[in-house]
Amino acid sequence: MFVEFASAFVGSLLGQLPLLLVWVAGIVVAFAQWHKHPRVSALLAGGLSILLLNALAGVVFTGYLLLALEQDGGAASVSAIIVTVNIVQNFISTVGWVLVLVAAFAARPALPQERRA
Repeated sequence: MFVEFASAFVGSLLGQLPLLLVWVAGIVVAFAQWHKHPRVSALLAGGLSILLLNALAGVVFTGYLLLALEQDGGAASVSAIIVTVNIVQNFISTVGWVLVLVAAFAARPALPQERRA
C-alpha cells in the first residue's frame, strides 16, 4: 500500500516539478530581496508559498484518493469529492495569485532623480 502511494505521489510530483521549482526560486528571491522591498517580498513569498503548499497538498490528496479507490471501489462519490477538492484548490490558488499580483504592482518608493534614466 505504501509503495503504491509513494509511486502515485512521485509520479504526480514529477509532472509538476518545473512549476514547483519556479515557485521555490521565487520564494528564495523574495527573501533575498527582503531588505530592499520588505512589503513586496512578504506578499510575493506568501503568495508563492500558498501556491506551492496547495500544489503539494493536491498531489498528496490525489495519491491518497487513488489508494482509497483501490481499497473501497466506491467510484460513485469520487467525482463529487474531486469536484469539491478542485473548487477548494482553485479558491486557494486564487488567493496565492492575488498576493503575487499585488506584490508585482504594489507601490514602491520613487527612485532618486539621478537613478532615473
